[in-house]
Amino acid sequence: MNLKKILSIALVSGTLLSGTIACKSNISDADLKAKVETAVQANPGVTVEVKDGVVTLNGTANSEDEKLQIENAAKAADSKGVKSVQNNIVVNTMPPVEINTDDADLTAKVTEFTKDFPTVKN
Repeated sequence: MNLKKILSIALVSGTLLSGTIACKSNISDADLKAKVETAVQANPGVTVEVKDGVVTLNGTANSEDEKLQIENAAKAADSKGVKSVQNNIVVNTMPPVEINTDDADLTAKVTEFTKDFPTVKN
């Protein structure tokens, strides 16, 4: 009876051990980084770092929704290899800068602004 218990325990232990090994991801951090970078490449303002399966995202996004989409894309890049995602992406809150390249308009605005300052020459 003692031998049966030992064999049963050995069989159960071996099954659990092989199951644990089979579930473990064998992807390297470099390969995982390449997969995540490919998944988030539509967002050039985002950089990816990977250490021990933990993905860290840095950079900027235009909205909270975009930030979440990038995080989800990183997780989906390799669901077994990505242990967790640290999302350090900052959402831009400033409106885009408009650049005026019309010389005539710029000259008129400078002249208008400096009219009360006679010592300033344009």
